[in-house]
Amino acid sequence: MRRVLSVAIAVVSLVVGAGLGGKARGVGQVEPAQEAKSTKAPGTLRVAGRGLKAIELSMSDFRAMPRRTVTVKDKDGKPLVYDGVLAQHVLSKAGLDFGQGMLGPRLRDYLLAEASDGYAVVFALPELSAEFSDRAVLVADTCNDKPLTEKDGPFKIIVSDERKHSRWVRNLTSLTVHTCEKEQSAPGAATEK
Repeated sequence: MRRVLSVAIAVVSLVVGAGLGGKARGVGQVEPAQEAKSTKAPGTLRVAGRGLKAIELSMSDFRAMPRRTVTVKDKDGKPLVYDGVLAQHVLSKAGLDFGQGMLGPRLRDYLLAEASDGYAVVFALPELSAEFSDRAVLVADTCNDKPLTEKDGPFKIIVSDERKHSRWVRNLTSLTVHTCEKEQSAPGAATEK
């Protein structure tokens, strides 16, 4: 199971990297197309993608959803208590079926989580499912019982069991489900047997 998830993460990373022209973006780098892309109201989270109904969650919509608390350590080992909604529940609100629908072709799908500065990370969908993993991928709106700071919020992705916080996305603005398309062989190319 871990091997399948690791392979899925690697494939999604390659596909997203290729979609970015093979260039990785660092924190704070913004591609020109990203700057003008967002026209949503401040404090809202856009959820869209393959097989989903596009929605924009206001802070009040978000706070009305089932809540979860995750305690993690910051880079200095200090405990932080984040509260928010599991990414699985946010995607379910937009129509994603994590039950029996998480089979076959749906396992090619991945989540792209994007920040206001253009920073983006990917998650294989099984990473978000309680049926596949004990990991909690939380869309947080509070830390230590206080709203997130302007630097971090209003929404932030927290991953409960990752030692490096590279996939923690500050100022989260959108969650989009994409598909890793099956690669087509070129005519006359050798195929594996």
